Amino acid sequence: MAQAAVKSSPKTIGGLADLMFDVREQKRIIEARMKPLEEQYNALEEELIKLLDEQNSTKGDGTKATVSLRVADVFNIEDRAALDKFIKRTGHFQLLQNRVSNPAVEELLSTSGKKEIPGLKKFTKKSINLRSK
Repeated sequence: MAQAAVKSSPKTIGGLADLMFDVREQKRIIEARMKPLEEQYNALEEELIKLLDEQNSTKGDGTKATVSLRVADVFNIEDRAALDKFIKRTGHFQLLQNRVSNPAVEELLSTSGKKEIPGLKKFTKKSINLRSK
C-alpha cells in the first residue's frame, strides 16, 4: 500500500504542531463521512442475515458480489468469580487474553505501597496531545 504524500515538514515545533493539526482535521472529516457508511453497511448486513435465515439459506449471489453466512460461537463472561475459580483450579490461563489493565496496576501500586508487581515491567510511552486553539 502506498503511503499518502506528506507535506514537507517545517523543522520547528510550531510548524510541526500546525501541520499535525491540519492532518488531524483532515482525518476528522474523513471519519465523519465514514460513520454513515458504516451504519448503512451494518444495517445491510443485518438485513442480509435476516433474509438468509428466512429463506433457510447460507449464501447468495448478486451481479457484483456473493455473500455467505459465517457463524461463530462467541463466549461472554456471565459469572467472573466462577470463571476465575475454574481457571485457578485447572490452570487454563489460556482462556484469558494476555493484557494488563494499566489503571488497575496504577491503583494497586498506589494503594498497596508496593513499588512493583512481579512479572510486570514499566516503560514510558510518549505521544503528542494535540489540541486546537
